[in-house]
Amino acid sequence: MRARVVLALYGVLNRLLRALRFLLWPRPGPLNPSRICVYRVGNVGDIVCSLPALSALRRQYPKAEFTLLTTPGRRGLPGAKDVFEGVAWIDRILEYYPEEVFTLRGATSFLSLLRSYRFDIFFELPNDVAGMALLLRNMLFARLTGAKWADGWAINTLRIALPQQSEHIEFPNEVERLFQLVERDSVPNAEIDFALPIPDATIVRATAILDGQGIPAQAKIIALGPGAKRPGNRWPAERFAEVGQRLARRGYHVVLLGTKDERSVAEAIREHIGARSVNIAGATSVLEAAAVLRHCRLLICNDSGLQHLASSVGTPCVAIFSYWHLRGKWWPHQRDAVVLQKMVPCHTCYLHHCPIGDRCVTDITCKEVTAAAFGVLGEDLTSGQLDPGTLLSISPIA
Repeated sequence: MRARVVLALYGVLNRLLRALRFLLWPRPGPLNPSRICVYRVGNVGDIVCSLPALSALRRQYPKAEFTLLTTPGRRGLPGAKDVFEGVAWIDRILEYYPEEVFTLRGATSFLSLLRSYRFDIFFELPNDVAGMALLLRNMLFARLTGAKWADGWAINTLRIALPQQSEHIEFPNEVERLFQLVERDSVPNAEIDFALPIPDATIVRATAILDGQGIPAQAKIIALGPGAKRPGNRWPAERFAEVGQRLARRGYHVVLLGTKDERSVAEAIREHIGARSVNIAGATSVLEAAAVLRHCRLLICNDSGLQHLASSVGTPCVAIFSYWHLRGKWWPHQRDAVVLQKMVPCHTCYLHHCPIGDRCVTDITCKEVTAAAFGVLGEDLTSGQLDPGTLLSISPIA
């Protein structure tokens, strides 16, 4: 009952947003726009998930100058410039940092810059948890840029009756959600294209990185991604090490991937695995990591940007998920992805700091992850069974 009420509220708020958008831009969008701006913020996972929506807009308007407006948030975090350096059809990436626009002078200067581009279309791909106030602010900001037409605003997460939502409402994953926003009004009957363009030179460098570590490109390679931006999403490092040992004993080469901040954790895992494992966390760019994943038979990782990179290059993954947010939203968009997620009484808490030790992720066992991995790899592991309460979901992507 509560889930149905929340569903109705989603409908009411989104109809309100569409009515407000119509008041600000009552005329239809231009048929042949010269300049398009798409606003999408976030880090690697957020940006990779927007790729099909962005490419659909480009296909719809092939002659328009295409600008991506974005921020990675804090300085030093990877973002759109790192992910899309190989995307030739994005003509301009305008990257800013929040502290640059939080003052009146900064906001005025930034708005003046955007107005100078004279956008015909402004399309926002909103954050998963963007609330009504933020969406209304962004809608007003888009109007102030002077864009002739704009769209994209929609409520995707209401933080009420969260457990009931997880249990009774089926949410699209982030790739599908963003694509549906574009398809709704701008690009009807489009198809999802989730192939991340990687420059040839980057592919060559990735092959050289593996070769330099003594791993031929055609070897049986498994990647481990033990990092995640949110601490509560991190499966214990010692369990990654145990799973890595089991894989190495089966004849696989194990490659540790991650950021510079995750290098020390990855190194501790590598030392535990021993032979047939290498640590290149922090030694690759985002696109080099994607190119390395192209050589891998499987990625085992936390809920992080790596799972979306793997999906974009066609590498199967076993993704270990906490249960802090609404189920299904950030699952990898991939036919052969497997998601392991533990059902706990306190699921869908949206707490950034768990008071009971992140049980929803730490209760997932090495046995379960190993069983899922060998299942994807097509190896028989008769002792691999799921413990009660573990949700194993194979992505329904057709």
